[in-house]
Amino acid sequence: MKKSDRIKVGIIGLGRAGWGMHAGELTRFKDMFEITALCDIELKRAATLNKEQKLSARTCRDYREILTAPEVELVAIACRSPEHTDYALEALKAGKYVVLDKPIALNYADGKKLLAADRRYPGRLFCRQNRRFEPEFNHVLEIIDSGVLGKICMIRHSVFSYQRRNDWQTIRRCGGGQLNNWGPHLIDHAVQLAGAPIKSVNGILRKVTAVGDAEDFFKILLTARNGRIIDVEFSGGAAIPSNVYEVHGDRGSLILPPGPDAEFHLKYLDPEYPLKAIRADAGTPPPPGHCSWAPYRNPEELHWIEKHFPVKPHNDDNIGTIYRHVYNAIRKGIPYRVKTAEAVEVVHITELVRQQNPAFLQPHVIHTGLK
Repeated sequence: MKKSDRIKVGIIGLGRAGWGMHAGELTRFKDMFEITALCDIELKRAATLNKEQKLSARTCRDYREILTAPEVELVAIACRSPEHTDYALEALKAGKYVVLDKPIALNYADGKKLLAADRRYPGRLFCRQNRRFEPEFNHVLEIIDSGVLGKICMIRHSVFSYQRRNDWQTIRRCGGGQLNNWGPHLIDHAVQLAGAPIKSVNGILRKVTAVGDAEDFFKILLTARNGRIIDVEFSGGAAIPSNVYEVHGDRGSLILPPGPDAEFHLKYLDPEYPLKAIRADAGTPPPPGHCSWAPYRNPEELHWIEKHFPVKPHNDDNIGTIYRHVYNAIRKGIPYRVKTAEAVEVVHITELVRQQNPAFLQPHVIHTGLK
């Protein structure tokens, strides 16, 4: 790959995401990207990152300097949530490609502005739903698509931990709360797992152990038009974790427990032994005999297949490979996997859940204003 083919990147915001994620991921693909500009309200952070990663990037406090820099082709927006939409719209208007971190917007109205901008500047906006590339999620999709579980009835997706978090992500006026933090990932997964448009949304928000005033627990029940029920749950106040995935179909179930080395547990009906045609009987069951439950059960023998296997989808993606897909979209014209309309639908669902929980509606947000 020619050095001239590298995409020159400016990062706006050098917090946990900008420094710890974007910068790290970009340097992983040094043959594809070059960081040429860094912006943060604390200029010292930009200087330190420049030195640590041995960059020769322009450093600034005013994000507009990034937008007007001729050497910047792609802008990575990783500042605090309230600025995401406005900065992305300005960057697109300035002719830049944009990688926009989640949440891409704090309300559906702003989400629709991004959707309109995506139509006006096609192929230039990349929503950073990086967990779309997560191995566990992709492997679950493969198993569902294989048909081995039959018709999918219910999917449960959970992320549990226990933490007394106290940073700005716990304060509503800063755009905080786990619905804006983890919500975009889990809701995005849910929409993809649904396999059809969402028909209904029901959600509950609570504050359990976080220090601020924003929610650190959410439970969302989505019903798709195909009948699938998707149960999504995040808790920052659960000392014992739950299964990460549970998928139940009319021919079997799939479970993924928590833990870095967790294996899938798959149990399904052997396709070599089709289910016999039976009818429901409205008559009075025979006497129970030695087993009181026996008359109420169908005595047919079911041929189960049970397997345990590691997480290993056919692709080699993970949450750190998203920039490879951004490069392939810009330089090779390969369609980016996350459509802007899908990311905006996540924002729409988030807003519906907040409306159902007025105690956690977001007040007037604070803009940090990277100047």
